[in-house]
Amino acid sequence: MLGQSFSPFTWVRLRLRRQTTKVPRKPPFSIDELLRNSGKNRRERSRQLTWARSGAKTDRPIDSLYRLFENIIEDWTIELRNEIEYFWNQHQWAVSAIPDPQDPDPTRYAVLAVIPKLLVKAFNRNIEMGLPRDAPAIITDFDELQARPKILEEEPGWCKQVPALEETLVLPNEEGIILEGKRDENASPEFLEKNILALAHHIYFV
Repeated sequence: MLGQSFSPFTWVRLRLRRQTTKVPRKPPFSIDELLRNSGKNRRERSRQLTWARSGAKTDRPIDSLYRLFENIIEDWTIELRNEIEYFWNQHQWAVSAIPDPQDPDPTRYAVLAVIPKLLVKAFNRNIEMGLPRDAPAIITDFDELQARPKILEEEPGWCKQVPALEETLVLPNEEGIILEGKRDENASPEFLEKNILALAHHIYFV
């Protein structure tokens, strides 16, 4: 910023903060904040998403993880699928290498722990069909792609270590409607493992 100066110590601290892979660049929203201000949050975040994705060289898996979290809480289907596809296209980002965010909010941490499993589910569907993550944008030889060894994604070990919530977290859909209960056929089995009652989201993009 013009006219702003930093001490050498501050520059070092800022540089270290940029280099860490476990902390999101901006303070994460709480679930209550996202549900309470969904429309406002979307307007603000839509301006940030293009910038974040265009700067893929500086973007990180942990930042994408928190964006996915926000999209899931708000049930923002279009941006959720866009973000999943964006993560897929960063083929150097192995799902198993997503760092443990060690989020201090137990509820948010539980939701975050489910997201890599959803990525694995979506990505492995493509891989098993013969579409690797590093496939070219324009495919001219699909047989060659199908002949490649299928390297499936795996979720990080920390996800299973995150405990299920003691009290059931119920997440409404975009229209504010909640599921009837854990036996609802539309409930996400992945979220139920963490005692979260949420709609099974549209995660497939191919």
